[in-house]
Amino acid sequence: MKSKKEKYVSDPEANTNMMNCHGTLEKVPYLKLVEVFGEPTSHGWCEKVQYEWVFTGPNGSIVTLYDWMSIDASPSTWLVASLKPAYAQDFIKWLNKKISK
Repeated sequence: MKSKKEKYVSDPEANTNMMNCHGTLEKVPYLKLVEVFGEPTSHGWCEKVQYEWVFTGPNGSIVTLYDWMSIDASPSTWLVASLKPAYAQDFIKWLNKKISK
């Protein structure tokens, strides 16, 4: 049986330059994200981010999911950055479906 290809895949090498925050996810525990995606792509790349996942999606769109200025060891509020707002909104819809399974 052929496995279903994911719409978004982890891509730690993707170029995230010039991306802006275009969305927020709330009440999604850190451990749930680790359960679904594995360990974050990076840890603490700056003093304001503890955890970040980087994904490549349809047509090469790049999206990041990260905590911002969280002091919690296990944050539950996440920002979504991308080059275009539509990319972030599409990712948020996909992620909400994925984590509710």
